[in-house]
Amino acid sequence: MEKPKTNKNQKLPSVESYLESVYHRYMLNDYNVLENGKLKKDGLETAAKELGITQEEIAARSEDAAKRWDETFRFFASYRRFLTCQTLHFRKDEREERLLKALFGKHVSYENPLNKEVYDRMVEKLRALESNYPGTFHPNAEILDFEFTTKTFFAFPEIGALIGGFYDLVTRFKYLFFAAWERDLEEAEVRQYDFLATVLKVADLYVPHTIYYDTLKRLIPVYREEGFKGERAEFFDLVKLRFCYRFDPWECKDFAEDYDLAQFYASMDPSASRKMIDYGRAVKYYHCLFRWSDECNGTNQPNPDEMDDDGMDAMTDTCLEENLDDDLEKDYAGLNSLERKGFGMIAGWQNVNVPKTEEELQRDGIYAEKLIRLGGDPSVGGVRTPDKGYVLCGYEGHMRSAAHARCYHD
Repeated sequence: MEKPKTNKNQKLPSVESYLESVYHRYMLNDYNVLENGKLKKDGLETAAKELGITQEEIAARSEDAAKRWDETFRFFASYRRFLTCQTLHFRKDEREERLLKALFGKHVSYENPLNKEVYDRMVEKLRALESNYPGTFHPNAEILDFEFTTKTFFAFPEIGALIGGFYDLVTRFKYLFFAAWERDLEEAEVRQYDFLATVLKVADLYVPHTIYYDTLKRLIPVYREEGFKGERAEFFDLVKLRFCYRFDPWECKDFAEDYDLAQFYASMDPSASRKMIDYGRAVKYYHCLFRWSDECNGTNQPNPDEMDDDGMDAMTDTCLEENLDDDLEKDYAGLNSLERKGFGMIAGWQNVNVPKTEEELQRDGIYAEKLIRLGGDPSVGGVRTPDKGYVLCGYEGHMRSAAHARCYHD
């Protein structure tokens, strides 16, 4: 392989600065490589794998290598513009900026009229619910640490190009993933595979780690023992794309208006339907959070601010000994209550959904309804997501998880 070209008269940045810029270019986190601006032990090797470039290219601070995937895949330039529009929208929209500002302390700040409006409507809703659900309103308690958020839509006319670029990434990764079942990939293919695995955050269904090429080659015999044949239709029975956990193209109103585009994206994200419904519903409400003063810092709940280190250690030990299943059960009950009734206790916080007025929603209400419909049943206009027919549970699942985990160690 030819050595990367460099300009002898050009003053090169440090390796750390170079790596930081490349990670930033592709919207990736460099925490596996850099710590406090310094290269970690084995950081160079890790960076080469995650970025799909060679250690020699990194040492030479090669700009060609830094730009390689930008020039190969159209997604990244489009995604950067998407994130920029998203950020500018929320900064420009004064209403959204107000909604995202947490209000700390015992009392609500009335500096912004909307804060008082939402607060008063929340209290009114809790009072109304008291008759059917006793205990919902605490007349002799204060509302503490009140805050609220909401969701809105923004415009991004390039949404089709963005989804198309994402399709290119997924399609290329699938090709390399299944090609590796039949042959050893070439060096350049391995680098591209590892880069795409990093970007898409491709994880095993049973072990929450990225499936890099060396791990994949160890996993393939395990997959075959489990009955898989290495066919493209099996993709989502084998892996999950964790990138999709934080990729929300439906925040763009243009997405909600295009069924074909929504269906195109949903074919690559098995969880798309549910997330579209959740976002559409979130747009229609102010989501309020607070704590009742009579439920805080009781005799069994010491205030961490008033404890020394020994007290904190004792509290931690006590928490670890408690039945976590009970806490999870309570949180699930709270989520269910929030969805059905509009209020619920989750992780020790009261959650209340306060409906927006038609004036507050404006056209967002139309897009929200369209998005909810897209996420609904296909028989009434909803999109179809990939089937995941291979589900393991119980002892067999644990056994397979252990077999998969062994593949992540040399």
